[in-house]
Amino acid sequence: MSDSPTITVPGIRGRLQGARAGGTTVPDVRTNGTVPDVRLQIDWTRCDGHGLCARILPEAITLDEWGFPVIGSPAEASADAIRLAIQSCPRLALRV
Repeated sequence: MSDSPTITVPGIRGRLQGARAGGTTVPDVRTNGTVPDVRLQIDWTRCDGHGLCARILPEAITLDEWGFPVIGSPAEASADAIRLAIQSCPRLALRV
């Protein structure tokens, strides 16, 4: 177990797993509302390259030449922006 403070990001796990309640706990080393220890992952079997995640979270996700996401570092992204990007994916291909 880690001694670092944590925050709960409601709805991330619940939406990805089809549950209504829940959330996931991510490490929180807050300086200005950022969550530096989050690791975003793409389920390539689901991703269709809509690019919505990159528009919502441009500080952590860019698009390749075919329009598919390339994950950078979400260290500068807020927990709210990460949650919105995950929940907004039309194919539910993004997760932490």
